[in-house]
Amino acid sequence: MQVLVKTKNAKIEMKGDIPNDILTAVSKAFKKSVKILNDDGEEIVLATQSKWFNEIIEGTSPGKVIHIYRENSGLSQSQLGEKVKKSIQYISDLENDRRNISLDMARKLAKVFDISIARLLN
Repeated sequence: MQVLVKTKNAKIEMKGDIPNDILTAVSKAFKKSVKILNDDGEEIVLATQSKWFNEIIEGTSPGKVIHIYRENSGLSQSQLGEKVKKSIQYISDLENDRRNISLDMARKLAKVFDISIARLLN
């Protein structure tokens, strides 16, 4: 994979297996002047910067995010409740957006899922 950045003041070229966080940072910093190419020289788009991805994110509530991470972690509502010291009903209320997520709870869930707290609060 290659990343090419061409602006009046900078030209950056990276080759090889480039981590997604670097691709995202470069893309955000240089916006439309970044081209990401696969090994065949064809331009690719980061999924996280696509219109489709942004539409999905906008439609995803904090409760849905908790539900997705819980299922991806292979945890039941009961098991997640045990990890954060809350009842099954509390976890269900969070996942179904009947209860707002507190900052303290977001911290606990972020630790359980090993994700950024911002992912649960946006």
